[in-house]
Amino acid sequence: MNDELVAELRRLGLFPKGPLGLHLITGDDGSFYLRAHYFIGVWWLKGGKQFVRVRPKSFNGKFVNASKMLLEILTDREVANAPELSQVFKVEPDEPLIKLDGRDEQFLFFLLIYYLRLLSKLVKKGLKKSYGFIEKELTSRTKGKLLVTPTLRRCTLKGLPYRSVCRYPALTADTLENRILKAALVLASQKLRDLRVAETLVRSLNRTFEAVSLTPVSETDFLKLKRARLYPEYEEALKLARLIFYQLGYDPLASSTDSAITAVPPYSINLPLLFELFVWKKLKERYPGLVRRKPPAGQDAPDFVVEGRGIIDAKYKYDAEPDRKDVCQLTRYARNENLRAFFGGEPKLFLVYPSFNAETVKPVKLYHEVYQWHLPVPFVE
Repeated sequence: MNDELVAELRRLGLFPKGPLGLHLITGDDGSFYLRAHYFIGVWWLKGGKQFVRVRPKSFNGKFVNASKMLLEILTDREVANAPELSQVFKVEPDEPLIKLDGRDEQFLFFLLIYYLRLLSKLVKKGLKKSYGFIEKELTSRTKGKLLVTPTLRRCTLKGLPYRSVCRYPALTADTLENRILKAALVLASQKLRDLRVAETLVRSLNRTFEAVSLTPVSETDFLKLKRARLYPEYEEALKLARLIFYQLGYDPLASSTDSAITAVPPYSINLPLLFELFVWKKLKERYPGLVRRKPPAGQDAPDFVVEGRGIIDAKYKYDAEPDRKDVCQLTRYARNENLRAFFGGEPKLFLVYPSFNAETVKPVKLYHEVYQWHLPVPFVE
């Protein structure tokens, strides 16, 4: 590789590695190619003048449907609550938007789901409250400032002399921050209203935000926000809410959330990790109570062990035959004393790969008790 090429790659932030797992490989003819490590998304190159977009790899004209894989994962509470799920989707809300040639529905779906998950985490600590003024009708008493004109119009002239309208300070959850979050919550729920998984999550969140007003939001509202050090989750949630408004509009009371917006912030989806969690969910369906993830075995920790079944490693690859390195890695796990003690002998070994066809399990050639398991995943054509 000549110095001039290296300098250009460094300028773009592609050397030695770039965003979305991009790295340089050398072809048989000595030419160079960019290859991605199964991350998909869009990202700015260094300098912010050019961007790179990586789509799912095509296999026989079919592409993995990452959104449906995520939906499948969310139906299992244990898998959905795994800390690793928060690492599948990464977004940079502070970076300039990237204009695409069409609407990116996959980005929007992941954004909405991750926003709902972040909100559910946020409300466990309780909504942020602050002092604000409340205007309220009181009976046989006054509090704060008596509002004469509203009292006359709404009470005295209607034959209610014992009632008065007062304005007084009180600790309330009906703050600007919470109104912004609720507006984004309503927009997200409207977009995801046909999904049962989202419906359950939205229902619990709606109860928490009952005391918060639902009003349209404007871009200038974000200029009025103050940073709350005791509520770090708020900062991230408000950034995601802002992205939702940009994608779906600022009015949660509008009848339609359809938009022609095609610009998105830099984001990435980690397909290997998403597939690993998908495999976990499928294993739990088939072997309830028998699946252990990342069992303690020193530095040799396979993805899964299934009691009475074997050691299982998920590999997000579409190769026809298992890679020799993958087989060697799996057989090393089988030599681990802790894992052998767990099985009480020689375990069977399985390499799980994604498939767009029927499920198959067959032995790996030249290796004893090593199998390749092709597990169907959701796809689009």
